[in-house]
Amino acid sequence: MKTIFLIVAISSAMLLPCFRSDAQEQTPEKVIDANSDSLYTMSLEELMNVKIVSASKFSQTISEAPSTISVITRKQIQHYGWVSAQDVLNRQPGFAPSQDYDRPTVSSRGVFESWNSNHMLTLIDGVPMNVTFTGSAMTYEATPLAFTKSLEIIRGPGSALYGSNATNGVISFNSASAKDLASPVEIRYRRASWNTNIADITTGWSGKDVSVVSSVSLYNTKGFTYKGLDGSNTQPFDIKQGQNNFYLFNKIEGQGKFAGWSLQYHEQQWSFDTGHGWYINVPDKPESMNERRRIFVLKYKTPDAGKRFNQEYVLKYQNHAEDYNIRFVRNNDAAYPYGLTEILKTSFTDYFGRAQYSYNLQGNSNLLGGVEVSRFHYNGDDSHLSNVNLHTDFTPTNNELVDVGTSLPWLHGNGFGSVGVYTQYNTPTVNGFTATLGGRLDHTAYQYNDLTAEGTPVVGKHFTKFNPRISLVYALNDRVTFKLMGGTAFRAPSAVELFMGSTYVAVANPVQLQPETIRTYEFASDAKLHKNVTWRSNVFYTDFRNATAYNSSTVLINLFSVQTAGVENEVLLSFSKLDGFANYSFTKRMGEESTDVAISVSKKEMVWYPQHIANAGLRFTATDKLKFSAQAHYQGMVKRRESDHTAEFDQLRGANVKAWTTADLKISYALSSHMDIGLQGNNLFGATGALFKTYASPYDYRINGRRLMVDLTFKL
Repeated sequence: MKTIFLIVAISSAMLLPCFRSDAQEQTPEKVIDANSDSLYTMSLEELMNVKIVSASKFSQTISEAPSTISVITRKQIQHYGWVSAQDVLNRQPGFAPSQDYDRPTVSSRGVFESWNSNHMLTLIDGVPMNVTFTGSAMTYEATPLAFTKSLEIIRGPGSALYGSNATNGVISFNSASAKDLASPVEIRYRRASWNTNIADITTGWSGKDVSVVSSVSLYNTKGFTYKGLDGSNTQPFDIKQGQNNFYLFNKIEGQGKFAGWSLQYHEQQWSFDTGHGWYINVPDKPESMNERRRIFVLKYKTPDAGKRFNQEYVLKYQNHAEDYNIRFVRNNDAAYPYGLTEILKTSFTDYFGRAQYSYNLQGNSNLLGGVEVSRFHYNGDDSHLSNVNLHTDFTPTNNELVDVGTSLPWLHGNGFGSVGVYTQYNTPTVNGFTATLGGRLDHTAYQYNDLTAEGTPVVGKHFTKFNPRISLVYALNDRVTFKLMGGTAFRAPSAVELFMGSTYVAVANPVQLQPETIRTYEFASDAKLHKNVTWRSNVFYTDFRNATAYNSSTVLINLFSVQTAGVENEVLLSFSKLDGFANYSFTKRMGEESTDVAISVSKKEMVWYPQHIANAGLRFTATDKLKFSAQAHYQGMVKRRESDHTAEFDQLRGANVKAWTTADLKISYALSSHMDIGLQGNNLFGATGALFKTYASPYDYRINGRRLMVDLTFKL
């Protein structure tokens, strides 16, 4: 704890020069709503006065919000050439690029993120959009940014408002409306290395009673392919990382007498290569990995948020389909001479509903309350085949594909449900102080077939979690704000962790698994050091309990509990023709426990996560037509656990993962009012680096090599 107090003292001392500023000398700042179309053109200086809603579900500026939060505009996304939300997160303090199996993930605040990527909650216009079956936040290229007007990114716990999965943060997509589009039709096409094609078409129309936005996005690439080992450590293979993604977004919004109503339709399809192999064996036969999501969202919200009493109602339907032909093990394996193939075609449906009410009291005080219900539904597989008896003793067949039964044998009945009740009170501002008090109670209940017990009895189980939060915000003057925050969050085990069986895809453990929990304390400050320079600092302490992972016996359990402290600093610059950002994150391991004696514990030394991370970016407007942007990312050394080391593997991949730095550059030129052209280079200098692979392994994951891109935008 001495380290934390030292960091707090240093951060506070550095702000002392700002204390002497006279608030009466400051010019009142223009306050802009996060749904304003000026988000397209505002400077970073103006961003500090953007009104955001995801932090407390009330309209507040970033400095007033009871969370550590950032806003990213469409203009920034376009100028820096970011393709996915993952690109954006990797440039924010507190997040680190990582990978697990075929999935790119985003680790946070000293905790490694596994392939399910289910510790971040994604929202689109305030509605949760994680994949229900796995809990995954689809922040990579499968979810495009074409329909996005702005992103609100909360670092740290958000379960007091949003429930499960909001442990490491919340990323909220604010979708564009017809009035936000610069022209009725916007077309963008990007062609890049590795046979990469990205095409977006967005169009909007507004009438008397309704407005409509439609956006279609296509993304396909062979991916960065290189020679590398897999878990067999026999010979180098081609590590293939191809993707094919499709996304259709439609939104109808009511106007006039229908104001407040909206209907959204999302059609999402994606397929992918498995890189080093789904089970660390590069496949020797073609695979087919296809998924689809179909989502409808009906929403009503009081049109005028300035009214004393506001209502919100949400109904969401989601159908998620998987069509897999997976090659887990190659031919001539000792146990499986014909290899191991599994074919699974299945689907899941879930329903979500919300009723929320808020009341604006005197001053800026307000009261919020709501209830959310959800239901997961599974009605069997269309087909589930393998050349191994996955439903019995895992012995091979004579290379004959046989039916191996349901892929969710643990689940009794056809589904399960959850309910969450939450409330929050924001106090009025008194002598510069504002407090936010809130909490949420979540309850999930289900029945399962206990496959470990004789006779397979039906057993009932439930998870009940209460997550409070408290935040105290003190505005010293118009230039300096301090925040003291504390809260908890949780992640309930997903359906794939609880019920999947008779498969090589995953191993469920509903008997022992408990929810993951996180408790976080933060001290943050926002300081306007100069009219063109803003400094944001955040000191945190996090206690992460019951982290779910596979142990040394490949059993899914609550494996780790980790305590981490750190500091996140960010500087925002804004001049007439130049703006930018720079941030640095430092994390320190304060303690750790493990339930597996075969996996070494690291109580003081940071492992599986870079202790130092830094980012920087600049945008320069040379003329009205010519613009430049440059950005860099530094990832410090990642240390392994003692149990990760073997003499052979350390020689192949190194005792630790070395630090690396990448640099990106983009130049764009407006050929006319209807057409822009851009040239972009990612990892422009071809840096070689790695994202670490957990446990003892002959390989790490290589970062992408140099990628060159041509970017064309048409406004019709």
